[in-house]
Amino acid sequence: MNPPEPIPGNESKKDRSDPDAVRQSFRVPVDSRDGICAVLNEKIYPVTDMNPEGVSIVCTGPDELGDSELIDGCRLELSEDHIPGLTARIIHRTHGSGKAWNIGLKWVAPDDGTQEKLAAAVSKIKQKLQKQARE
Repeated sequence: MNPPEPIPGNESKKDRSDPDAVRQSFRVPVDSRDGICAVLNEKIYPVTDMNPEGVSIVCTGPDELGDSELIDGCRLELSEDHIPGLTARIIHRTHGSGKAWNIGLKWVAPDDGTQEKLAAAVSKIKQKLQKQARE
């Protein structure tokens, strides 16, 4: 049996410098018990999923973060670490369940060290999920 043909327009983007590629990897779900959150404008927002390029957070309304598409001075709080000095771009605002809104954020030009920390955090979450799936 032949492998299935890829869905047109769903090809993997290999060049990470491609400005047209919005998302380079799929986000992994974050367990709310891990306490991972984003701090934006000194307010704490729970993270529902993440990848090295960004996060999805939950807030109470679509305009809660203001009109600006860029948010400076963000911090990502992880279970055992934190990543300060991030700039986020709002890439979507989607109505979630109940009164909640899901806001997609993409990190803007993190330096190499920060990018490595983000990738390591996502890798740790993936490993945890894989371990749970085997149990």
